[in-house]
Amino acid sequence: MNSQEIESRLKTVRSRIRSAQRTRATWILATIFLAGLLFIMAADYFFAPLPTAARWVLFGVWLIVFGFAAKRVLAPLFRKISLVQIARWIETRHPEMEERLSTVLELSKNDTGVSPELLEALGKAANEDITHVDPQVEVKSAQKRLRWGKPAAALAIVLALCLAIWPKEASRLLVRAVAP
Repeated sequence: MNSQEIESRLKTVRSRIRSAQRTRATWILATIFLAGLLFIMAADYFFAPLPTAARWVLFGVWLIVFGFAAKRVLAPLFRKISLVQIARWIETRHPEMEERLSTVLELSKNDTGVSPELLEALGKAANEDITHVDPQVEVKSAQKRLRWGKPAAALAIVLALCLAIWPKEASRLLVRAVAP
């Protein structure tokens, strides 16, 4: 392996991290959206007739909470993740690599008069280390994706059951929740 192959493997790890972040953000936002929707529907049902001003306040609070959550949950997707950061993250998980990956990446980008022999020796060791890195093992996103999806799925089932059991009333409450 050469430096390009090390970078290629690290880019694969980074893309899996990004994919996991996107999935997590989607599930969290879906959960907040459905929870807010069901809360407004329940408030309108239990406190009927809910005044129009109260429905507007609930709708506004729901939008503000959703917007705040979206800003916080989506923020990691807009932060740059460098290959050196990925290498350091992998090295913390695998102390036997002794920081060779990040050192090779940092030294190969800088022409600071580093000994070519030293860089070559570090490169060989890093090449050996990177062969033991499996992006699918490092970022086990499938299990975590399901963990974040369970609350959203449960809330979607509750909404679907409400619509199936009480179609007229649930539809009316749904429309009043999104169009106060």
